[in-house]
Amino acid sequence: QVNLAASTDKMWRAFCEVVGADNLASNQEYFTVEGRLKNRKVLWQEVNSITSEFLSTELVEKMNSVGIPCGPINNIGEAFDDHHVKFLKMTKKATHPELGELPLLRSPITMSNVKQEPVFKKAGPELGADSDEILRELNYSEDAIEKLKKSGVIKNL
Repeated sequence: QVNLAASTDKMWRAFCEVVGADNLASNQEYFTVEGRLKNRKVLWQEVNSITSEFLSTELVEKMNSVGIPCGPINNIGEAFDDHHVKFLKMTKKATHPELGELPLLRSPITMSNVKQEPVFKKAGPELGADSDEILRELNYSEDAIEKLKKSGVIKNL
C-alpha cells in the first residue's frame, strides 16, 4: 500500500502516463480536479485496480520520478526500520506510567530553530486522562465537567 497525491491536473496527467493508464488520461470526466472529485468513487476503484499491479516500491519510485508525492504505508515495524526514520533520528523514548519506557516516532517535520529533545516529556495519555484539565483551561465549571462525564460525552476515569 502507498499514499500518493496526484492532486493537480499536471500531476494527474503524469500519473496516467507513468502507469500506462491511457484510458484514464483520455477520459474527459477526469480532465480536471473538479471532474475527478465528482467521480471520485469510480475513479478510486480504477486507480486501485491499476496501482495494485505494482509493488509498493515500484509505485513510489515511479511517482517520485515524475514529481508526484508518494510513499509507502508502513506497519509499525517497517516505520521504525525506515531509512528516513533512522537518518532523521526520529525514534525517541517516552515513559508510560503503566507500560514503562516505550520507543516512539516523532514528527518528521523538523524546524531549524526548534531544538529536538532526546526524549518525549511523556507518553500519550490514556483516553480521557487529560479531559478535566483541558476543560478547566477552557473555563468549564466542575458542575459542567461532571455533567459531561455522567452523560458519557467524556470518559470518566
